[in-house]
Amino acid sequence: MSQLLEKMKMDLTLNEYSPNTQKTYLDNVSHLSKHFAKPPGLLTEDDIRDYLFHSITVRKLSSSFVNTAYSAIKFFFETTLGRDWNM
Repeated sequence: MSQLLEKMKMDLTLNEYSPNTQKTYLDNVSHLSKHFAKPPGLLTEDDIRDYLFHSITVRKLSSSFVNTAYSAIKFFFETTLGRDWNM
C-alpha cells in the first residue's frame, strides 16, 4: 500500500469510519489510481470528473456505487491531501 493510502487509512480510523467503509474507500481510491496509472496525489479534478463520467457511462455502475466512489475521493482530497474540493 502506498504511503498516501496508508495516510488515508489512518485518517479514516481517526475519523472513526467503520472497517468496511475504510476498505471500500481505500479500494475506490486505489482503483482510481490504477485507472490513470499514476499516484492518486497527482490526479486533478478533471481526472476525477473523467473517472466518474466513465464509471457512469461506460462501466454502467450504479448511482450508489458512484456516490460512494465520489465520497471516498472527496475524503482523500480534502482530508488526506488537505486540498480544496470544488466538485
